[in-house]
Amino acid sequence: MDAPVSWLMELLDADVTPETLAEVLTMGGIEVESTSLFQGRAGFQTPVYDTYVTPNRGDALSMVGLAREAAALLPCGLRLPEIAELPATSAPALFSVDIVDPDLCPRYVGLLVRGVEIGPSPDWLVNKIEAAGIRSINNIVDVTNYVLLELGQPLHAFDFDEILGSQVVVRRAMPGETLTLIDHTERRLDQDQLVIADAAQAMAIAGVMGGLSSEISDATENILIESAHFHPASVRRTAAKLGVSTEASFRFERTVDPGGCVRAALRAAHLMVEVGGGEIVAPVVDAIGRPEAIEPAQVTLRPERAELVLGMPVPRERIVANLRRLQLEVDDSGEGTLSVRVPTFRPDLRIEEDLIEEVVRIEGYDQIPLVFPAVPMVVGGWTPDRARVEELRTALIGSGLDDMQTQSIIDPADLDRLELPEDDERRRMMVLENPLAGDLSAMRTQLLSPLLRVAARNHSRRVPAVAGFEIGYVYRPEGDDSRVETRALGIVAYGSAYGSGWNLPPVATDTDFFRLKAAVEQALGKLASAPLVFESAVASPFDPSCCAAVSLDGRRLGFLGRVAPSVADAFEAPPGTYLADLDIEALVATPREPRTYKPLPRFPAVLRDVAVVLDRGIPAERVTEVIRGSAGELLRRVELFDVYEGKGIEPGKRSLALALEFRALDRTLTNEEADGIVARVVTALGSELGGVLRS
Repeated sequence: MDAPVSWLMELLDADVTPETLAEVLTMGGIEVESTSLFQGRAGFQTPVYDTYVTPNRGDALSMVGLAREAAALLPCGLRLPEIAELPATSAPALFSVDIVDPDLCPRYVGLLVRGVEIGPSPDWLVNKIEAAGIRSINNIVDVTNYVLLELGQPLHAFDFDEILGSQVVVRRAMPGETLTLIDHTERRLDQDQLVIADAAQAMAIAGVMGGLSSEISDATENILIESAHFHPASVRRTAAKLGVSTEASFRFERTVDPGGCVRAALRAAHLMVEVGGGEIVAPVVDAIGRPEAIEPAQVTLRPERAELVLGMPVPRERIVANLRRLQLEVDDSGEGTLSVRVPTFRPDLRIEEDLIEEVVRIEGYDQIPLVFPAVPMVVGGWTPDRARVEELRTALIGSGLDDMQTQSIIDPADLDRLELPEDDERRRMMVLENPLAGDLSAMRTQLLSPLLRVAARNHSRRVPAVAGFEIGYVYRPEGDDSRVETRALGIVAYGSAYGSGWNLPPVATDTDFFRLKAAVEQALGKLASAPLVFESAVASPFDPSCCAAVSLDGRRLGFLGRVAPSVADAFEAPPGTYLADLDIEALVATPREPRTYKPLPRFPAVLRDVAVVLDRGIPAERVTEVIRGSAGELLRRVELFDVYEGKGIEPGKRSLALALEFRALDRTLTNEEADGIVARVVTALGSELGGVLRS
């Protein structure tokens, strides 16, 4: 904004140089970027500040606003223009105002001036507005621009005789409505744009530009002054869409004082009579659409909070004095919190910190001491559950898997591709109201489909093998409004785990169920306090012939296995893709048991192998469980190393060969002791599972 220094000094009761005043304003937050010299009519000349005002300080886009700031910062007295009130009258107004859309226009003030004579403006008026960068047009239009510059309130002057029905209607534009503006361009309006209309048609675009039909001309005699408050966002959208920027829209976009509408209308009316003759026709028509929008705000301020934020003590009386210098009303009747009534010309002051900033602006930013804040030293580290997650991540990487991260948003159609049953809990999704894309519109409830897409994408690019995992959140609705986020572990693998080699047959390198199971067992085993249990299962989207359910302490964690061929085809993933999807929330939330030191064993172990023939349907996990229960505390390890079916084994039976390791901490076990334990194990296998030693 261009601010003539001579005009500014008329409003200040101070004797300062332009250089000093510029420095004071700049240090107070109203930056004077440069100063130029304006030379006008009749030898008039004045320095002019080029000021930069932040978007939240619409009040400083006027001479009175700048003077108010300067008076508080210097400090000095303030000489505001005197504006006479109109005499009381009971006569009805000669026009009406109807605010149809109060959400976009909380207040609209109209005032009639009758019998004016249009002509050139006097030199003093031309000099002031042209020094501020606005071209002189005629005495009436110049007055509206003068008041805009002086008070910051944009005004519009209508030719009253061109207003059909003497009605002013503030409404949104009608579908397909057009308006020819004063710049002679015709604009097609949208229904979300606010217009000022008469009984028949639009006369102006609210807050942006007037229309040609009601423009002030040389034949105009009667003037209707518009002084209104329009919603800033509405004016900003309209001006941007039309590609029009005016002095009025620039101010409305940054919020104009809703409490100053009547004052600005009166100021303009008196000046019009002064420079153009005529008379003011009372009363002022003040239409208020939303009273709450024009009420002063009440904000509280705690002096102790100000000291904490600023890092320096400011006495209570200085806080009160600084705020009052800005024309804020401060209730200092108590001893605690200050109650501050913020005038309507400062809409940027809404919270306690806003007031604290005002205090330090007046106090001076240079008064804040240069002291580094004292920050206590604390020991950093992960939270316990994050530490458990990282422990799991390290174990998975140690198993040869890559750490992956996929999108949390999925295509709902993926649930059909996974062939999930209609009653599957994973079909209950949180759907996004404004998705980024049509096929990415729901939060994931499982990690299977994102990992299948990873496999498909890599396979389509001829990547021969993928082996990776993701630890991430899955999301499910719970009740009407609540949501649940739980951590899950997903694993995807296909292709050769180790690459090819002349001495490695494919069966030794290709990813299979047992490599996947080993990775899960090794990783989760570091977190689990009990052995994991793997059982044959049938679940989507896995191949029924190669699927296992994973449980811990009787609670099911999830499933792993080979992807069903139809599901792999639906995702265009390679055949022989293996997946795991496990709920690990309870595992990572369980505190890790304290680790205790155990010395290395001093005595050797005794090894025994047992081959037992059982029904084919008995899982190896159950066999291991019986062995551990019957062997006692001397059993250190049990490992399945062979499964055989065929010649010498009855149909429906199979042979399981297990390696047993025994050790005592205080002595070397004898063969007799080891054989006795094996005998107990064989007896238990026979009595509990019907197993017999393989001959």
